[in-house]
Amino acid sequence: MSSVPIDIEQLSHISGDDSEFESEILLEFCELTADLISDLQRAASEGDIQTTYSLAHTIKGSARTIGAVHVADVAEVIEAGARSGDASQFQQGLAQLIAAFRDVEAFVHERCTSDAA
Repeated sequence: MSSVPIDIEQLSHISGDDSEFESEILLEFCELTADLISDLQRAASEGDIQTTYSLAHTIKGSARTIGAVHVADVAEVIEAGARSGDASQFQQGLAQLIAAFRDVEAFVHERCTSDAA
């Protein structure tokens, strides 16, 4: 991971600088987003553009809220592809979304493991 995949200032802002709460936020984000990405992959593979749009929009919003900027940016590309009906745009975005999300998961695992120590 070349840079921190979470905007720490944004995360601190929404948590009120409470590191325990930050860990809870990050862990919940990872759990919920993993499920959303799985659903997004299924919807995209089935050509369900409305569900693809809706799921990408949800991921984008929650990622922006916690400061997972790259995840949000890629979800926005998928959302735009679904809005325009460009299947190639949202299919290509899925691979990027998964990679960006893996970076966040690795960061969360490292941060939450070190916080627990």
